[in-house]
Amino acid sequence: MKGPGLGPRSASTARSIVLWTAVLVASLAVTVLAPRGAPAGPTAAGFGSGPVNPGTPQTSAWARAVTGLAPGVDRSSANVCRRGEAACLDAVVGEMETRLAALGCDHAAVFAFTYLEMTRGVAARAADSDYFADPRRVTLLDAVFARLYFDAIDNWTSGRTGDVPGAWQMAFAAADEERVSAAADLLLGMNAHITRDLAYAVASILEADVPTSDTNVASTGGDDFLRVNDVIAEVRGPMIEGVAQRFDPSLRLLGGDAPVPAGTEDLDAVSLIARWRTQAFDLGVRLAGAGSASERADIEAEIERVAVTAAVAIIDVDASLPRRSPAPDRGAYCQRNVADSTSSG
Repeated sequence: MKGPGLGPRSASTARSIVLWTAVLVASLAVTVLAPRGAPAGPTAAGFGSGPVNPGTPQTSAWARAVTGLAPGVDRSSANVCRRGEAACLDAVVGEMETRLAALGCDHAAVFAFTYLEMTRGVAARAADSDYFADPRRVTLLDAVFARLYFDAIDNWTSGRTGDVPGAWQMAFAAADEERVSAAADLLLGMNAHITRDLAYAVASILEADVPTSDTNVASTGGDDFLRVNDVIAEVRGPMIEGVAQRFDPSLRLLGGDAPVPAGTEDLDAVSLIARWRTQAFDLGVRLAGAGSASERADIEAEIERVAVTAAVAIIDVDASLPRRSPAPDRGAYCQRNVADSTSSG
């Protein structure tokens, strides 16, 4: 809530500083605030990478691509994603576009928009045979990764909350109840999908493609994994501008141009994503190399725990942000911009 005498410019600056503090807290929460052995949060015990109800494809291309989708590149497979072909990411992007259109101005659309833009960037680079060392595996990883998001949101909207990971439950509930800022909606979605889902996606790809005797499993695919961070950096500008223009102008604060607390000057949306992706990769490598069922269960519990801990931090700090009074109508702002883009297109 805006205090008495706080003008628009000073209020915006104060909010941006607190917002960046929230981003920093969320980043640190992943590695600092979730000690091993702590309760896993709202996710059911043993959730891990176990089977859940699959999502419902919204496009025919994704319906074909997800049929028979499994880790492990196989150029002779009947599945386009297992073959690692460009048509796989075309199907993923088309599915995301359809789902984003259906979400409209729903608060969950903030994450869906940014995820789509990142995936478009990866798809464009994967089509360049010289960019990634193994573009087929990058393509397959992206499809396996996207399926985890599609499954989570479809299970949530269908009321199958027992099949929804805890970090996703918190993100979807916050969006449905419209109780957090647009930045928090975005961060909650990124946290659930990167901190939690990406670790499982990485593990599944490594388990399928790397011999269990390979003692240097962390190096396998690691360079390509880092190149994706470069792709995200490339699309950051138009991605942040696009999501701010469509959903909430305050999201421009995530572009790195706002005043920030001392010591966090290099912490923008891209660097936060890179930190979370590194954390997920490390957890995925550990999960792929688990030597026993009990060790695997412990690592899965850690993955769930760090994702939930970060979500709690994002929600708690967002609740402390100074608010404009009256609060901006995000729905009306979005509807105006969607209508304008439709009429101009």
